[in-house]
Amino acid sequence: MKNEKNEHVLPTNVRPDRYEIALKPNLEGFTFSGRECINIEVLEEVLEIVLNAVDLEILDAKLYWGLREMDAS
Repeated sequence: MKNEKNEHVLPTNVRPDRYEIALKPNLEGFTFSGRECINIEVLEEVLEIVLNAVDLEILDAKLYWGLREMDAS
């Protein structure tokens, strides 16, 4: 989705509720690794969930619905 200024914005049908972030910096390589857990509220039925990830390499992603784990790729 794009707004009037042609900037990318996230859809409004899925809203983040809480973030848990742990980062491990690599000061020599000017990089970092980390882990993030986002609690979301789905406001209407969706086929995909869009997240910001510019210049990030995501190695693994998981989606949980209650105790059930679903494919998040």
